[in-house]
Amino acid sequence: MGGDDGFGVFNLIQTETMTKTFAFAPIRNAYRIRQVAADSWWVYLHNICSNGELSQTSRVVFFGNSREQVDQWIESKNEFVFVLPES
Repeated sequence: MGGDDGFGVFNLIQTETMTKTFAFAPIRNAYRIRQVAADSWWVYLHNICSNGELSQTSRVVFFGNSREQVDQWIESKNEFVFVLPES
């Protein structure tokens, strides 16, 4: 009960219990959280290359004063988020 949109993505038809259209997409980014000081948390964005490896470069995309603030920011992203473990 759905169809192909011409790009190979299969969309589900919305029903009374289903409120979203689901599309599958590869993960292109990953976040790493780093505590820099007692009240300074940084979130780094790492791009994932086409071969599945992490890019050697990253960039800071968010500064927070607490881990809770960082977690709230990540939860506010309207996407599936992959967080890397601390190294």
